[in-house]
Amino acid sequence: MRLLFSLVRLRQWPKNFLVFVPLLTSLQLTDSNLIFASLAGFIAFSLISASGYIFNDWYDRKADATHPLKQWRPLAKGSVNVMWAMYLAFLLFAAGSCISFVLQPQAFWLASGYIFLQLLYTLYLKRIVYLDVLVLAGFYLTRVWFGGIIIGTGVSFWLEAFAGLTFISLALQKRTVDILHYAEPLKKSIPGRDYEQTDLRWILPMGFSSFFAASVVFLLYIRSPEASILYSNRSWLLIPVLIFVFWISRLWIQTSKSRLREDAFTFAIKDVLTYCLAIVAAGFIWLAI
Repeated sequence: MRLLFSLVRLRQWPKNFLVFVPLLTSLQLTDSNLIFASLAGFIAFSLISASGYIFNDWYDRKADATHPLKQWRPLAKGSVNVMWAMYLAFLLFAAGSCISFVLQPQAFWLASGYIFLQLLYTLYLKRIVYLDVLVLAGFYLTRVWFGGIIIGTGVSFWLEAFAGLTFISLALQKRTVDILHYAEPLKKSIPGRDYEQTDLRWILPMGFSSFFAASVVFLLYIRSPEASILYSNRSWLLIPVLIFVFWISRLWIQTSKSRLREDAFTFAIKDVLTYCLAIVAAGFIWLAI
């Protein structure tokens, strides 16, 4: 069972909680039908993304075998039969697609587009500097779009802008970790990527500026007519903005000091302070309603 969990990258599944973002931002948390739809959407997208992970691990298995961390992946180690793994990937995609189609046909087509883009990313796009960052951010944003389609609310421009800029920053943080910890000592580059240690000169400023831009979008949203419909005491929303700035600044500072060897989502799951800040932010959002 542990081998299966590793093959489907169960530790990456928390990223799929982004499917719940439209439900949370629409403040329709008492609607049991929408909650059920979001839960089903989470399961569907988890299955679909897992199929993409298996294909990626199959394609990169030789390169992963020389990576300090990825060498322990089942396909890189050779501990899983390749044909069995690809058969499992097909079953996961089929199951996730069926659930998506039942929930909302549009969600099925979006998920199909996601898996197609993930295949392109594995085969080619991840080797193009910065384009790979935009694609990674697009993967995260697709989860949010998927959640919006599932519950029928869609995703507002404000949420798209805020989430998109935030995800660009998080994708850049992921690349920074790769460069700082997994670049080849002699070549000073990441195996299978076109990044070098000198690229940190532009990655770090862009990472910081992206999340500051997201913060500005959040502030502008607070004063927008759309926010006035959902929130009667919008001034309380300033506190969650400050919490967001603090959390992501802390993430980047620790990353730049080489204290993190993981991406933002993995870090957040294991970080107690993250949960505390989330609870405080949720409290002030409740006060703003």
